[in-house]
Amino acid sequence: MSSSYHPQSDGKTERFNSMLEEYLRHFVGANQQEWVRLLDIAQFCFNSQKSSSSNKSPFEIVTGQQPLTPHTVASQHGDRSKGANEFIKEWRQNAEIARAYLEKTSHRMKKWADQNRQPREFKANDMVMVKINPEQWRFLRGRDKRLVRKYEGPLKIVKRIGRAAYKLETPDWMTCHPVFHVSYLKPYHPDQEDPRRNKNRRANFRTRIMPSTSED
Repeated sequence: MSSSYHPQSDGKTERFNSMLEEYLRHFVGANQQEWVRLLDIAQFCFNSQKSSSSNKSPFEIVTGQQPLTPHTVASQHGDRSKGANEFIKEWRQNAEIARAYLEKTSHRMKKWADQNRQPREFKANDMVMVKINPEQWRFLRGRDKRLVRKYEGPLKIVKRIGRAAYKLETPDWMTCHPVFHVSYLKPYHPDQEDPRRNKNRRANFRTRIMPSTSED
């Protein structure tokens, strides 16, 4: 069972998306308009990379051989023009740069994941705070995310779901899936000096129109 808004549940998809984003960030221009044209090259580089588990690339698994590239085709012929040599040299450089960025991103993502896999456990009836992302919460859409508080709560934990998710007791106005990954939760520490602040309160979002006091 997957938790709300947590792509890490699918490791392969998360890893591929991160590598693709990293590649596009390095090669896209300032106006970010030409990123679509880079997808074919990114897909080709990814499909020609050998997996550490199978020692074969996706292309090789499907077709039984590695893809032919300009420099491999040209190496089979002895005579090449100056223009062909320059093209092959540039193509090799671009391919090596792309491959280096993909490998660097893969190592960085593994290191980041290992650092963020710190054990954090809760039990039923524990009170927690939930991290808020305005773009993912229906009742907060259309509001300036810079003005939305980072966490919502306190909310009570109902039960644990799987290895790293928890079902929460959510109020009626919180129209969302009640299961959250543990990375979105943090322990709630009540305010001992002002108990009134320990309640989960949220102002009504509906706009109230005040009657006019001016005389016509």
